[in-house]
Amino acid sequence: MKNRGFVRNLPVTLVMACIGLMMLFPIVITFTNSLMTEHEIRGNYELVGKMPVTTQGEPAQFVNLKLIPDWLSFEQYGNVLLDTPTYLFMLWNSVAMVVAIIAGQTVVSALAAYAFAKLRFKGREGWFRVYLVTMLMPFPR
Repeated sequence: MKNRGFVRNLPVTLVMACIGLMMLFPIVITFTNSLMTEHEIRGNYELVGKMPVTTQGEPAQFVNLKLIPDWLSFEQYGNVLLDTPTYLFMLWNSVAMVVAIIAGQTVVSALAAYAFAKLRFKGREGWFRVYLVTMLMPFPR
């Protein structure tokens, strides 16, 4: 009986797995490109941004998407982390902001959760919906 449910859900599972792989592909390409040398990246993506001319009978050219670099290089990581202090400054600034926001949200959410769970007051359901909507909406800067 359990196999019947598995077979019934198999097409949906396969479609969702394919969609998930398609969403992960740009991340994998970006990570593997970060391990390539600058010369290799330029060689692979020299066609990006250029209009191909195929009207004169020339064969179409395609971008070479490589998943495995010819030579592992951590030069880009060194450039970003060691040679560019602006990047590290922005990273730690973002970390400080995120930690402060998470701490504030945790305190407010814990107090609101206690109030909505234990206290009975008029308009509780409406106020709960308003609270959820305000948590879901981004704060304009």
